[in-house]
Amino acid sequence: MPRSAKTKVPARWKQFLVTWSAIYPLSLGVPLVIVPAMQAAGLPASRLLTGLLVTGAIVSLMVYVVMPHHTQLVRRWLFDQAEH
Repeated sequence: MPRSAKTKVPARWKQFLVTWSAIYPLSLGVPLVIVPAMQAAGLPASRLLTGLLVTGAIVSLMVYVVMPHHTQLVRRWLFDQAEH
């Protein structure tokens, strides 16, 4: 997109809060699903493998599921220009 194009960009602190508010619950919940699934599948208890699967699941959920809905939910606040 050309630099001269007018696009609304939310304040960084708002982007930070929206992203953090989505990642925090995922970082608590996803391991509660992944670790037992790994054990049930007979995969070795490896921090590297667990970290790879947990972060992969979190990033996938963030990109395809959570953020599209989450940003719609907070859209008015996120793009409110009065606070800049």
